Amino acid sequence: MGNSSCFSFLQRPSKITTGYWDFRGLGAPMRMMCTFAKVPWEDVKYSVKQKAKGSWIAPEWELDQRPQLRQQNPLVQLPYVINHSTGEVIAQSSAVYLYLGRILGLGGATHQEQMANEQVLFYLYGMWMEIRDLVYPSYTSRTEESFRSSLDNHFSEQKHFHQEVLEMGGAGVWLPMPGSLQRCRQLKGKQLQVIIDFDHTITGFRNADGSKMVQCHDAIEHSLRMPDQLRADYRKLWQDQEEGLLAGTWTWEEWWSRSHSLFVKHGLKASLLSSIVAESGIRVRDNFVEFLQLLLEHHVPVLVVSAGISQIIAEVLRQTGVNPEMVHICANDMVFNDEGTLTHFATPEITPDTKCEIGRLQDAYFAEIGRQHVVVIGDSITDCDVIKKVGGVELMLFVGLYNVERANWKAFQAAFDILLSNEALAPEEDLDFRPLIELLEVILGSRLSASDPFLQQVLSAPSDEMQIE
Repeated sequence: MGNSSCFSFLQRPSKITTGYWDFRGLGAPMRMMCTFAKVPWEDVKYSVKQKAKGSWIAPEWELDQRPQLRQQNPLVQLPYVINHSTGEVIAQSSAVYLYLGRILGLGGATHQEQMANEQVLFYLYGMWMEIRDLVYPSYTSRTEESFRSSLDNHFSEQKHFHQEVLEMGGAGVWLPMPGSLQRCRQLKGKQLQVIIDFDHTITGFRNADGSKMVQCHDAIEHSLRMPDQLRADYRKLWQDQEEGLLAGTWTWEEWWSRSHSLFVKHGLKASLLSSIVAESGIRVRDNFVEFLQLLLEHHVPVLVVSAGISQIIAEVLRQTGVNPEMVHICANDMVFNDEGTLTHFATPEITPDTKCEIGRLQDAYFAEIGRQHVVVIGDSITDCDVIKKVGGVELMLFVGLYNVERANWKAFQAAFDILLSNEALAPEEDLDFRPLIELLEVILGSRLSASDPFLQQVLSAPSDEMQIE
């Protein structure tokens, strides 16, 4: 919690040696701290051997290293750390972490951060003790049956308490990448526009039962108002996709083209769309309406870019209580004849691979709004491509909703400036728009304080640096 320390008088060590068993355990935190701080560092790992009577011993540690180090510190045990600049030998896991935090500048920059660090450290140690008692057969759970019973009881009791502790401590929900802080500070309210994806971004990723929420095309495919043959044809489409992906011959254009042709083939009626959406289970994420209201109140243009279907998107918004005309929608547009039967889709089709063409396809829209700063929000790496051919853009901030079941974490880190992850949520829970509201309030200058540490840093900039109009 904090990248600098009030213990600045402590000299940065010329070299550190850490010692622990040759597995992670209590040695992992000190190893990660040394790696993160890029300090010259040697990690000594001690191998254990089983004795004839079943107990364990590390001969190199017990017979050689420990007797030597006890001359410098009688309390020495694993893990330990040696500061070669001072000759200090520190043992006891929590003492080691606190010591490294001080000498490596990771102990907190303020009194509040130091207090938070220390409390969280000992809170986590208590959690470790509870888990140890739970999983080690020599403690409370001596049989598989007692272990399973203890497991259910432990997590049902502790889940909400741990969440309360995180909220009390101001644990950050935003995962910022390098450079994101400066970009947030430079965004100007009157120059801002928002481009946002629809499926699994505006709409949720998880249903209440933990299953994945359907998307625009799924709503029509699964609708019982459509003939059974449509679903049979779709099964063939999914089978062909699987085989094509394995063979390396599949393209997303083929899926979208064939999918749209199936809707035409089976006579989709415009009059069915309202019922199809209502029965599909598609819903927007919690607090999305409030998020949109915030942007509209500050006259921030909103462009919804999706490889989904325009009419489905508009109907979802309408059934949520949002006038679709309050946003600009760029997606696959269905064309119906005078009898209300689908005849074709407007071209070109929008797929994940063609989102990079949005700047060209919507050039009149971008010229009309004339906004030079853009916040792009999406749940897929290709959602970042929407800005590639948009002219006149001076500053971009890419905000990612990381739905862990489908995403590559390292690729997301490379694509987005800041991430909001559902990794810590229970299977029946889903991300909502509250953090996005707070982020935009900070950018727009309508929020003067924030609980999230990253947003606190944005707000800590001098007023002339914020550049918010």
